[in-house]
Amino acid sequence: MKKIFVYYSWTGNGDAVAEILKTMGYEILKLTTNKPKGKSNFFKMMIYGQKALKGEKARLNQYNLNIDDYENIVIGSPIWAGKLSTPINTYLDENMEKLSNRKISFVLSAGGNDATKAQEFIKNIFKNSTSIVISMPKKHLDTLKETLNNFLK
Repeated sequence: MKKIFVYYSWTGNGDAVAEILKTMGYEILKLTTNKPKGKSNFFKMMIYGQKALKGEKARLNQYNLNIDDYENIVIGSPIWAGKLSTPINTYLDENMEKLSNRKISFVLSAGGNDATKAQEFIKNIFKNSTSIVISMPKKHLDTLKETLNNFLK
């Protein structure tokens, strides 16, 4: 059974999750935008949070992935203003047809934002999906592997 973790990370939280999932046998695809956001700061977080609230999408760099090759798909996104990040919005939109009837797991990283809206969106679109919210994964490396193991059983 092939497994993949498709994710976007701006501050490194998704990268921490990716490193753990790699040790668990997952292939990794990190999505990148064609317009790098640079270092995170309050002003940028407000701008991109507003874009996420509006459901906007980001332009992604080209990626090569045939999702049909994988039985276990995990998608990782930071939570921006309670919503999925704009790069993940783009990825989901581009792959909606292939993903809509599959069991998908979502690992969401939040720095304090409530992820309820993102989880509701996920459940409405992907009926067979599950999701977990991990607060600041890179600061909780000691428990991250156990948390992911329990969630992805």
